[in-house]
Amino acid sequence: MLARATARNREVATRMALGAGRITLVGQLVTESLLVSVTGGLLAIVLAYAIVSVCRAMLPDASLPRETYVTIDLRAFVFMFVLSTITGTVVGIATALRATTGDLVQKINRSGRTSSPDSVRHRLGTALVITALALSFVMLMISGLLVRSFLQLVRVDPGFDETKMLTVWLSIPQNKFSNPEDLGTYLDEILQDLAGLPGVHNAAFTAAPPLGGWGYGMAVLVRGRPDVDTASRPIVGFKTVSPSYFDTVNLRMLRGRPLSRQDSHGSQPVAVISSTMAKKFFNDQDPIGQHVLVPELVPGQLGVGRDISWEIVGVVADERVSLFDPAEPGLYVPIQQSLPMYLNLVVQTNVPAATLEPPIRKLIHQINKDQALDQMLTVDQSKRVTLTSNRQQISLLTAFTCVAMLIGAIGIYALISFLVVQRNGEIGIRMALGSTPALIIKLVFTRVFSWAVIGAIMGSIATLGLTRALQALLFGISAHDPWMFLLAFSFLAIVSALAAWLPARRAARIDPMVALRAD
Repeated sequence: MLARATARNREVATRMALGAGRITLVGQLVTESLLVSVTGGLLAIVLAYAIVSVCRAMLPDASLPRETYVTIDLRAFVFMFVLSTITGTVVGIATALRATTGDLVQKINRSGRTSSPDSVRHRLGTALVITALALSFVMLMISGLLVRSFLQLVRVDPGFDETKMLTVWLSIPQNKFSNPEDLGTYLDEILQDLAGLPGVHNAAFTAAPPLGGWGYGMAVLVRGRPDVDTASRPIVGFKTVSPSYFDTVNLRMLRGRPLSRQDSHGSQPVAVISSTMAKKFFNDQDPIGQHVLVPELVPGQLGVGRDISWEIVGVVADERVSLFDPAEPGLYVPIQQSLPMYLNLVVQTNVPAATLEPPIRKLIHQINKDQALDQMLTVDQSKRVTLTSNRQQISLLTAFTCVAMLIGAIGIYALISFLVVQRNGEIGIRMALGSTPALIIKLVFTRVFSWAVIGAIMGSIATLGLTRALQALLFGISAHDPWMFLLAFSFLAIVSALAAWLPARRAARIDPMVALRAD
């Protein structure tokens, strides 16, 4: 609009000199500005509906309708319309008032072209473009860091082949398996039959599947240390597993022994602790033979029961229980000594896991036709589901970044076009005195590059101010990653250069005689 208004200075001045009223001209210019802004707002609404349709298709299946999550309601429509109207009115009035004031004779004679630009309008336009570039830089940094963090999450190594680890959730009816011995016999029968299934390398039961957390977080106290109430005790992970769990997920025993079938109901409660728990709670002491007090989990009952003293019989390497969190202290206990309300069957295969789903279902239903089984997924598939929301957030943020970059590019294009219109006379003089088109293009690009540098500096300062909030969202990388700063600046400079290319070429093609004659 700045370039357009400058180009029409002579037209407006001529019409006023011929008797056109100022109010009439202002009304016309404001109306034109309103038409442009409102049309842009309506196109934005149409585009928004298209984007919403894409976002809705990206959402995973859920119990609630997808429209519940992503939609455009009447309030958004009204807000966009009001914003477009206000923007068009303000910009139109400001442009119209500047076009209809000042020395009419000078405007007619000079046709809006001058060797020295309108400083106020130039500074305002420059400030807006630099602000847009700074915001674009911040968006580039945030989206780039999140994309790199997401790639780090995807590459997390749990210690086994995720595509050959099958998991399925089973509910355990308490009325049928309230006796620990009955439950142990039932689970052992399933595992023994699975061992004879072609393609099955190992199998185990666990309260929480690999990369699915600990299952429970329990307050713990090392026996013999000062007693504190349960609420003041540290919380550790607590997972009930079958003895074959460690071999199934490739967890290496570091000290002591693993759980065994002899660790049954009625025998001394035993536990295997993680390496992190051994370091945190026992430091240089040998944890083997020590006891930890953990409240009892009572199936079907809210809250916890009395403290149970678990004897530590082994230390195992840390398990990657979460994509997002570092290793946490935790302990593993036998299923028969802490009855769960639900279990996950974990099957390690040496063939494509998907081919084993039908025979595994058939095998379990032959043992118990009433056993409810959830959908079978590989750990890789479960990880992808877990990362769905991250992937969607990054996609949306990347889209917003592209929009911000587009706005910045449009701003650069508009402002360079505006300066070319204003400086036709100056450019003509330069070319008449020997400047080549290449030097004119260099002049334009030097100015654009300086804007990009200032915008990048402002954006870097803003990004550094967001470091603490950003770091909480990142995994495996630093919010101060210098390569991301370099990449963001490079991308910003390239987009700025592309936006300036057309008006720079237009400036380089100005005929000096025509420009000087018009000035």
